[in-house]
Amino acid sequence: MEYLKKLFRNYWVLSIFCIVLGIALIIKPGFFTDAICYVIGGLFAAFGAADLIRYFAKDRADAAYSSGLVRGIIFAAIGIFIIARPDFIPKVIAIFCGLYMLISGIVNIQDSLNLRRAGVLQWKTSLVPAVITTTVGVVLLFNPLLLGDAAMIVLGAALLISGITNLFGCASAMSKMKKADKLVKKELKHKKDDFIDI
Repeated sequence: MEYLKKLFRNYWVLSIFCIVLGIALIIKPGFFTDAICYVIGGLFAAFGAADLIRYFAKDRADAAYSSGLVRGIIFAAIGIFIIARPDFIPKVIAIFCGLYMLISGIVNIQDSLNLRRAGVLQWKTSLVPAVITTTVGVVLLFNPLLLGDAAMIVLGAALLISGITNLFGCASAMSKMKKADKLVKKELKHKKDDFIDI
């Protein structure tokens, strides 16, 4: 029984965490991407600082550490830049994705038009997703974080709903478990009383 109670407590904590994270993502969609960028930037800065410390701590003539100064400065600079501009990495990723989707969409539109000229009746079936792909690519190129924010809001809503559902499910399961425990204790008490009467 104690194990089950501990399991339910952990489930409660996880559900509350999902609710809090979901609300945070809905209110501030860039929260998750900012956190990731801070972690990545911190790691780069830490690696750079470690290289610089090793470089100045070791013998300058040591060939193994001859590139430590340059590498340390580059890593530290990258880390500081990412921390200072946490929106940079998502923008770069979104721009590359947008460029790929734009080129892919244009090629697919051309293929659809070729099918139309060839007299294929189903050319519209391939044209519609091609146009959608092209549109998404253009949106990502001109507003890289728009779809990223939308995705984070959807993720936040999913986490919020999941957390609330889990809380209700956990409360219901705990209530049933307590009722079952009371019934078992009551049954044991009756059996004990019957044994004493005999």
